[in-house]
Amino acid sequence: METLDITILYAEDEVLILNSASMILEKRVKKVYTAQDGEEGLQLFEKFHPDVVIVDIVMPSMDGLMMARKIKAIDPSTIIIVLSAFDKKENLLEAISIGVDRFLPKPLNYDHLLKIINELHSEKILERRVEKEKSARQMVELELAKSEQKYQDLYNNAPDMYFSVSPDGTVKDVNEFGAVYLGYTKEEIIGKSVWKVVHEDDLQEVKKLFSEIFKKREEFSELEFRKVRKDGSILQVQERTQIIFDDKGIPSEIRIICRDITDRQRVQHALEESEERYRLAVEQTGQVVFDADYSNQTIEVVGAVEELFGYSSEDITCFLSFNDAVLFIHPNDKDDVLNAVGKAIKTSKRFKLECRLQKKDKDYMYAEVNGVCLINSDGEVIRILGSIADITLRKQNEAKLQEMHEYIRNLIESSLTMFISVDNDRKIIEFNSAAEKNFGYKKKEVIGEHVKLLYADADECVRIGKLIQKNGTFYGIVRNKRKSGEEFVSYLSSALMQDAQGNQIGSVGNSIDITESQKKEKELKLKEELYRTLVETAQNGFSILDLEGNIVFCNKYKAEMFGYEDPKELVGKSGIELVAPDDRDRAARKLRNLIESDSDIIHMELNLMRKDGSIFPAYFQASIIHDDEGNPIQIMDTMTDVSKRIEKEDNFNEKREWHKGLLNDLPVAIQEFDKAGTITFVNDQVASLFGYTKEELLDKNIGKLFNSEKGDSVSINSYFADILHKQSKPSSWKGLLKKKDGEEMHISLEWNYKKDGHDRVVGFIGVVYTELWG
Repeated sequence: METLDITILYAEDEVLILNSASMILEKRVKKVYTAQDGEEGLQLFEKFHPDVVIVDIVMPSMDGLMMARKIKAIDPSTIIIVLSAFDKKENLLEAISIGVDRFLPKPLNYDHLLKIINELHSEKILERRVEKEKSARQMVELELAKSEQKYQDLYNNAPDMYFSVSPDGTVKDVNEFGAVYLGYTKEEIIGKSVWKVVHEDDLQEVKKLFSEIFKKREEFSELEFRKVRKDGSILQVQERTQIIFDDKGIPSEIRIICRDITDRQRVQHALEESEERYRLAVEQTGQVVFDADYSNQTIEVVGAVEELFGYSSEDITCFLSFNDAVLFIHPNDKDDVLNAVGKAIKTSKRFKLECRLQKKDKDYMYAEVNGVCLINSDGEVIRILGSIADITLRKQNEAKLQEMHEYIRNLIESSLTMFISVDNDRKIIEFNSAAEKNFGYKKKEVIGEHVKLLYADADECVRIGKLIQKNGTFYGIVRNKRKSGEEFVSYLSSALMQDAQGNQIGSVGNSIDITESQKKEKELKLKEELYRTLVETAQNGFSILDLEGNIVFCNKYKAEMFGYEDPKELVGKSGIELVAPDDRDRAARKLRNLIESDSDIIHMELNLMRKDGSIFPAYFQASIIHDDEGNPIQIMDTMTDVSKRIEKEDNFNEKREWHKGLLNDLPVAIQEFDKAGTITFVNDQVASLFGYTKEELLDKNIGKLFNSEKGDSVSINSYFADILHKQSKPSSWKGLLKKKDGEEMHISLEWNYKKDGHDRVVGFIGVVYTELWG
């Protein structure tokens, strides 16, 4: 009989069974190693690495499940057959979680064992052949996928953690999700040792596994261990690794896709305690667990059924038929799912697949389905255990990350900012489209050329290079030169570049053409200088106040007007302090109204007080200064000394006073008011008619004294505003007079224009008549 090219490790504490089974197996396979407990079995495995391990669950020193777990950790591809009476569901579930490949009941059926050994031998030959074909195919695929392969590998499995690590353990790259999930920024991880995030109790073992991966040149492998976040919290992770070889076939880096399986580990620990706690843990992880009875084609479903599928306990029964389950699968995924499960049933192996499953609301979710087939003593599948996890968000994030990757690349290329990088010899290695547009060169024309090609002055190029080397950065204005020879000015921000090991590899800079902005700045400076000259040479007092009324600037003429030698002596003083005491209240009220109403301008005549206390009359104007958003920020005023003009007007005022006295003695009510409606003169008859003193009426607005009789009538303020606009002929206004005691009286106001010496309208003069109309 032909000896099979396969080695077996048999671990059994019952010596008679161990000896009899090993004698039968030694006649059929190349080599059989025997052990009477788990520790001895593990030592033999580490020494000889047999193809198949047959292990009894109950053994001294170390039980069979612990031995199986450690073997799978060393070599996940090792085929493990567990001997058990299946009397404890916890053992069965643990064996499934470990990844045990076959289950044989006790007492042992040797014919059935030999049948399985024959099948395993065939599978082993097939696996070796497939592995060779797989290696050849992957070499071809790696040759085809060059510059973009790294990015595709990194983000195809997002939002898992992704690392790219050099053979010495230095992190070359990490995706954004991986850094944030561990509590770091990318900059805190890239260039640092990958061992900083490995739990100290697992560090030695993980280093050993990584060393073996590089030593054995295992292109793909999987391992589980603990990682530590920046805040000290611990994660249980599963990593899938891929070795990347350079053109010479030497391992250059290892790419790692890392997944947090802390919740899954928590579920497994809960399973060891009791089935009920197992069910609760499954629900907490947001997964659905199914137990399919293959013989009667029914499925028991537990876990987060409502959370994933939207069905409540009333909507769905605890048991489904196989046909019912198939209806959940998306039509385009149905054949692939049935083929994968069918293949697993035929080979009695585990399966893992991704597909779309329909929810109660008829929408589909992306799901990851894991399952394992359990067989009886005759090698027939009797049950299928598995889990369903919603990976819709992961799929969406994968698509978004891919879009973001493309977006960032396009953003840099389409940016209006010029991006240029150089190597250590200052030769150009990167030149984006904005740089092409500004300098007039195509990228291929400048790659490999010295960056001095882009400078108007070679000495300036050397100076900036030295500053970057000395300080690590440079920010400033430089003079550049286009391909056409035209010079332009730009603002350059530049910094040194380093590789993952911290070695300097060049520098990168971005710059913006500021030629036009500099021209505008020069024009603005000229305007500012002209403005300052006009202000300083003006024969009027000029100042700027803050909104509190304090002087922040004044010209020299104003300082001299008030008896000060230096304008700085006035800065910080309140503008109201420069007003004569008798006029301060009126001036403060006018300024306050200017700010609160945001009027365009105010002007008035008032008395001012010099440094020595002397009083002089002045013409005062003020307006509001606004910011870019239209908010008031300061007050600008001008003052003109009108002492000489007042002297000339004294005779006129005497005459005016004579006329006012005459008006005061007339037996009719006469009043004057300016264009804003503010009363400037009343005679005794007005005060008597209105019930106010003359002082109470002065500066009062006519709108507070007169009112329309009807709601739809024109108010007196609107009436006179319209008169000013249309320049109507003198006329009359009729309405109600509101006396001080509240009484209302029908009146008519006969009016005419009041004009200054230049025949300009400055207000109105009116005669108030009481009437009986209505």
